[in-house]
Amino acid sequence: MHLPKVKTGCIIHLQKEVVKNLKNRGLVIRIAISGIVGALYIVLVAVFGFMSFGPIQMRVAEVLCVLPFFVPSSAIGLSIGCLLANMLFSTLGVWDWVLGSGASLIAALMAAYMSGRPKLRIVSTFPAVILNAFVVPAVLLLYNVILGDAYLVTVLTVGAGQLLACVGLGGGLSWLLAHNDGFMQLCESLRVRKDAVVKK
Repeated sequence: MHLPKVKTGCIIHLQKEVVKNLKNRGLVIRIAISGIVGALYIVLVAVFGFMSFGPIQMRVAEVLCVLPFFVPSSAIGLSIGCLLANMLFSTLGVWDWVLGSGASLIAALMAAYMSGRPKLRIVSTFPAVILNAFVVPAVLLLYNVILGDAYLVTVLTVGAGQLLACVGLGGGLSWLLAHNDGFMQLCESLRVRKDAVVKK
């Protein structure tokens, strides 16, 4: 039996179309996840607003800081969510918006950089703890919420709150996600799609 010959050009064209479709679908999923993460952050700050601001705080929304480790693109949604939450609910001004969301962005990008390394899953929560422990008191100091001699004490109180939210709650969420087959398959599919595009 003779099989019809397929031109090499057709195969190459088909490969390009497949990669293009993978790229488009992956981009849409990443944008959707980023938007959901940002919205969740705002909702959590709204619900737990009474404990999300001030020199003694535990921002429950920071539990989401683990997500960039699994889905790196969620780092943008996380930082935008932090920015909007601070704009909507913080009694402070523009420095809180800029420095607070800036710290969240840097921490999220650092967590995203650790993505794909299972041993660093819990370690990826520490940038959010360390950065916010120093940045939040600095913002409070700028707006005279605390005095200069209370800065180091506030570093400890904010750091303790971040430790509970990011490492405590975040570590628990991280464990659940890592043991959720459906979620991990989604993460793997996004990674495969990205690799397919890069290779082309």
